[in-house]
Amino acid sequence: MRLFRRSNPPVRLETERFVLKSLTRRELAYISYPWTNDPKVMEPLEQRTGGWTLRTWEKQIIKPNNRDKFIFGIEERMSGAIIGYETAQISKTNIAILAVAIGDHDWWGQGVVVESRSAVLDFLFGEMGCVRAWGVAFARNFPSISNYLTLGFQHEGTLRGQFLLPGDKRGDAMVFGLLREEWLSRRSRGPADEKPA
Repeated sequence: MRLFRRSNPPVRLETERFVLKSLTRRELAYISYPWTNDPKVMEPLEQRTGGWTLRTWEKQIIKPNNRDKFIFGIEERMSGAIIGYETAQISKTNIAILAVAIGDHDWWGQGVVVESRSAVLDFLFGEMGCVRAWGVAFARNFPSISNYLTLGFQHEGTLRGQFLLPGDKRGDAMVFGLLREEWLSRRSRGPADEKPA
């Protein structure tokens, strides 16, 4: 007899302006599908712009289980609209890889990522026992780089020619990492003095 492990209960995180709540892969696919035609959203995700069906787009999204794979929809408190999402995948060695996308251009430059990712990091380091979190930014994605640095991540290296760009060109990827003790030390000093994207 084969046993199937069910997903853990949904997770809800709150910030001053947003509620981050667990989404299924299908829910995120429906919400984010309109963004697949926006090159400014898709290129940093290293995904092609356009040409997706809802089904093929859904297959590109991680399948969350709220144990070691999470999708958090970023819901704006006032309107209830989901303006973007954060993902986190935790390895067997308690290391989390992060990704984020903000699909609503009206929120670009409004500190969304710093605010939402702070809640995600509190959750990963505090409740999930992660020892490290890391992520990758396209080398010309200056808002993403600024967000990592604002949150205390260290630039740990550059992967040359990692990203495929339009026109079959290659672009560099910058790796950023943050240790649990670095984050906890930062949080003990008070809220991060932040404001980037």
